[in-house]
Amino acid sequence: MPTGDEKNTEKEIPIDGAEGDLPGSTSDAGSVEATTTTTTTTTTTAAGGGGGASGSGGGGTGSFGSARDAGDGPPDLPRHLTEPIRIESMPPLPGSPAAGPASVQLQRSGMVDTDSLALWAAIAQHTDAVSFSAFESWVNRVLCQSPGTVEDSFDTVVVRLREQLHDSYINSYDLLMRAAEVFLLTQAGVWQLSGPPGGVEPRLHFGARGRVLPPDATASRDVLRLERQNIRYDVLNDRLEQYLGHDGNNYLRTVLRANFNEGDVSVSPFCASYLDPSGPYLLELIWSYWIEQAMLVQGFNAILLRFQNVRRGETEPLANLDLTPLRPLSNFLWGWLRDEYRHLSVARRAYEYTHQYGLALSGKAVGELHPADPRTTFLAAFHNLLRLCSAFYKEDADTTYIADAFPLLNALKDLSLILSQGAGNQFRDLPWQARQEMLVQQWLMSRPELKNFLGGRAMVAYPETWMSRVDAVRRMERWGEVSVLHFNDLARFGERILLSVRYGSWMGQSDQEVARTWARFWKPEVQGYLYAYKAVTGVDLASDQPDPRTGDLRYVQPALLLERQLQPGLILPAPKVGEVVA
Repeated sequence: MPTGDEKNTEKEIPIDGAEGDLPGSTSDAGSVEATTTTTTTTTTTAAGGGGGASGSGGGGTGSFGSARDAGDGPPDLPRHLTEPIRIESMPPLPGSPAAGPASVQLQRSGMVDTDSLALWAAIAQHTDAVSFSAFESWVNRVLCQSPGTVEDSFDTVVVRLREQLHDSYINSYDLLMRAAEVFLLTQAGVWQLSGPPGGVEPRLHFGARGRVLPPDATASRDVLRLERQNIRYDVLNDRLEQYLGHDGNNYLRTVLRANFNEGDVSVSPFCASYLDPSGPYLLELIWSYWIEQAMLVQGFNAILLRFQNVRRGETEPLANLDLTPLRPLSNFLWGWLRDEYRHLSVARRAYEYTHQYGLALSGKAVGELHPADPRTTFLAAFHNLLRLCSAFYKEDADTTYIADAFPLLNALKDLSLILSQGAGNQFRDLPWQARQEMLVQQWLMSRPELKNFLGGRAMVAYPETWMSRVDAVRRMERWGEVSVLHFNDLARFGERILLSVRYGSWMGQSDQEVARTWARFWKPEVQGYLYAYKAVTGVDLASDQPDPRTGDLRYVQPALLLERQLQPGLILPAPKVGEVVA
C-alpha cells in the first residue's frame, strides 16, 4: 500500500483478470499485488504464500494456485512473476506538450553527384554569355566608350576593331557586323581540338575565349544549380577537363576515334589530314528558329521595305516612318541593304531547320520546300522527352515515392541519336551566321530612333530592349497577340536543353541516376519551355490526354499551330500518336 506521503499521488488499479479466480486455481493459493501510480514509476510485485500485502489465505485482490491442496505449500510460480518489475517513462522535452502526435519528416531521394554537372554548367555559362543583353553591353563597352576605358581589350582582334572606329574608310555597318563576329568568337563556347596526329583531343573551357579568368572568380548560381556552395571557375575547369578526359564521356572524342584516326590540327587546311582546331560551337539553330517565329526577321524586313519607300499593300502600317540622317540608324540600314546578298535568305534557314530538327516555316517568303534529308522524328522525340520530364517532376516531388528515371534515359538516347544524324553539312557555319545576323537585327531594333516611331507598352518590363519594338510591329501588322517574351523563352530554354542532349554521352549510358540528375539540373528550362510552348501554340505538351475533338496536337508542326492562332477557323489534320504533321 502507498505510504502516507504518496496517498495523494497513487491509486490502486486492479490488473485485468485479477478479480476472481483464474481457471485451474484456488482462492487460497496465493495473491498478487498490482498497483499503478501517477508518478514516473510503477511497481508490480508477485508473491506466493498464504499471506500477502493485501490479504491472507483466501483474501486478496486475486489469487494464483495449482491443482494441489492449499496445505501442500505455495505454488511454483515462474521467475518473471516472482521478481519485481520497474517501468520508467521518459519526461517530456522542454517546451513540448506532455502528450501529442509524433513528428515525422520525409525527404526526397538523395542527389547523385555526377561528373556531367561540369559539362552542363559550361553549357549554361556559355549560352548566357552570348545573349542579346551580353552583346548589347559588349558593343557599348567596345565601340561606345572612349579609348582607354575598355576592360575587355584582351584580344588583339578587339584592339584592331577599336582602331577602325574612326576610320573614314570603314562603314559603321561593316564595323557593327565585325563587332558581332568578334563577340561570338570571344564569348561563344567552342570545342577546341588539340593534340598530336591520331590523338586529337576535343576540349571545352569556362569563360571567354582567349581570356584568363581571375583565379578567385566564382560561378553564378544559375551555372552551379545543384551545388550547395560557391565554386571557382578554375575548379570547374578542372572538373570539366577530368570529365571529358574519360573514355565514353566525350562525345566528340568518340566521333574522332571512329572516323579520323589520322587527323592533324597542326598542318595547313589544304592538307588531307587537316582538322580544324576550332570545333563546333555551343550554338543551337533552334534559337534562331524561335526568334524567327517571333517575327523579328519579318518585322525588320518590313522596316527595310518602308525605308526604301516600298508600299506592301493598300494600307501601310509603317507609312509614317521617317528617319533623320542626323542619327546613325539610317546609315546602318543603308549598309544592311548594300550587303544584303551576303545574308542568309529565309529559304536557306528553312531548309536547315528541316535538316536538323524537321521544323518547318510557313509563309509566302518561304515558298514550297523540297528537303532531301529532314529529321521527321525529331519533334515527336523532343516533345516525348518533355512530357516524360513533366511526369518525372511530379513523381520526384512525392517524398513517399522514388521516381523511375529509366524512361527519361531512353528518351534522351533517342533524341541524342536524332540530333547526331542532323549534325552535318551546314551544321557548324549556318547557325553561326544566323546568330550573328539576328543579334545585329536585335541591336538595330533596339535603337532609340525606332522607339520614338514605334512606341510600345511602357509599363511592360521587357528584359531586353528590342522586344518592345518587335511587339509593337506585331500589333501593327496583326501578327498575333502573343508576346515576344514567350518566343524568347522558347529560344533560350530550347537551346540549353538540346545542347545538353547533343554533347552528352547518352548512347553508352546505362545509369538512370545520370538521367535523374539531368532532369533536376535542367528543370527550370524544361518547365519554362513547356509553359512558353503552351502560351505560344495553345498546346500542353505535358498532357497525357489530348482533346478528342482535335487529336494529339503535340506532334503538329508549330508553324501550323501558329497559323491556327491567327486563323481560329483553321482546321488542322488530327494526327495519330507519334505521327508528325507537317
